[in-house]
Amino acid sequence: MKVLLIISYICVIIFGLGTWLSINSLYTQLPLLVDIVPESWNFATYLVTVLQGICLLSIVYAYFASKSSKLKQGNIPATIILIFLNAGALLMAAFVYPNTVIIGGEEHSVYLLIAIALMSIPCTLSDVIYLPFISRFRNNNLVVAFFLGMGLSALVPSVTTFVQGTITTKNITETIILSNGNLENITKLVTEEPLFGVQQFLIGISILSLLPLLAFIVLLKVHEKEKELEVKSPDWPHPGITSRYVDNSLSKGMFLSYLILVSIIGALQNSIVPCIIPYSTSRFGANIYHITNTLFVMINPFFCFLPFVIKIRKFIYHLGIFLINISAFTVLFLYAYIPKLQKTDNWFSHAILYIATGILSGFLSWQRAGIGETLRKASKKSGLFWCGTFIQIGSCIGAITSILITNVFNIFES
Repeated sequence: MKVLLIISYICVIIFGLGTWLSINSLYTQLPLLVDIVPESWNFATYLVTVLQGICLLSIVYAYFASKSSKLKQGNIPATIILIFLNAGALLMAAFVYPNTVIIGGEEHSVYLLIAIALMSIPCTLSDVIYLPFISRFRNNNLVVAFFLGMGLSALVPSVTTFVQGTITTKNITETIILSNGNLENITKLVTEEPLFGVQQFLIGISILSLLPLLAFIVLLKVHEKEKELEVKSPDWPHPGITSRYVDNSLSKGMFLSYLILVSIIGALQNSIVPCIIPYSTSRFGANIYHITNTLFVMINPFFCFLPFVIKIRKFIYHLGIFLINISAFTVLFLYAYIPKLQKTDNWFSHAILYIATGILSGFLSWQRAGIGETLRKASKKSGLFWCGTFIQIGSCIGAITSILITNVFNIFES
């Protein structure tokens, strides 16, 4: 039994890795892409717009799935198709990202945006297909393991991006001998390229994105074994402890409050913050943007460990943590709205930016995992389904908000 639980944890984490791996990988490449694609700094907004436009598909799916008790616990054929689509879209992006199309006299990265749209389908549907699949297992801690895997979908490309590096320029002084024999010092601007390019990065991630398929197949076998053990021992995997001793129920009002909160978290984490970071770092330069961008997706999985140790059991505590998130978000917003705050020669200005980004990334992830676990306990069969659905609803609303503040009202200077 212990071996089965260990295998379950490992496979659920790897399965969770496949949720947002493609979009997170492309997101970590933005510091390199902004110098290649014609949309430049606005490309992050285009990315989020396409992503959350596709998220309407997940909301439509969620509507029909809500009518089926079976689909509320995942969709096996769709899961397999989505994993292959993820890998294919990443491979497509690796080869089309430099190509542009003239529309209305302006260049646009149409092919890359199509690839993003394709990889957005499995990413957004993962909240309403992958996540509810975990409801089939009795061990509630697998919910946290799944969110940990989602965090790793950000950590893995982030670590790879740190190894990859970014384009940097620096002045180098050289001494040359003139024709008359005199020595003269000259200063040259030297550009250092990354260790490997965007194409090599995306091809590698495309191969990695097939690993969750293997984990999913193993989980199907584990689930079959669980059902056999459940027949033999109804209290498995926690002999002697049954649900009648613990009241995990929530009132309808409290259940809805958790759903509203997780939708706001989804809006911030998946849509609004990724759009604002490029503007919050535009005066700092590519290197600071690279660090901040990578930090936002890299901190995520470390805080996903917290629900294993520190469980947020009351809604009032969630509100307190959310206020901290809003404070950190305000810092990023002010950096974007008042570019003068971006002082390139001030380490304190850099530190505040990094701390705010780290807090926002970590605490949002902690809350999302905690709420997912709470909703799963409250409703074993549909709690995770509604959690994923409201994350997508929030993400969609967040995308619309991002478009309005960046492209319609143009409140930030690029």
